[in-house]
Amino acid sequence: MNEILATIYYTFSMDTHPDFKDHFEADSFYCFSILMGDLKDNFIQSFDKTKSGICSKLAQLDLKLKKVDLQLWKHLQNHKIQA
Repeated sequence: MNEILATIYYTFSMDTHPDFKDHFEADSFYCFSILMGDLKDNFIQSFDKTKSGICSKLAQLDLKLKKVDLQLWKHLQNHKIQA
């Protein structure tokens, strides 16, 4: 989760608009809180094996990657890197 927050924080901290640049910490916290509210099911271990859990989301990502970039998907499979 820290990688997600760091990206949001960095993006807001680079804003040069005078009305926004002094509020990047609060804006980062707000956006991160909203995002985590939407993603919280992915971080609850008891949901891992459910439709909304992380295992299901990774399976969906694997299928989407296979459709969108078959060459990359095959490369990952050959190196035993699974989503």
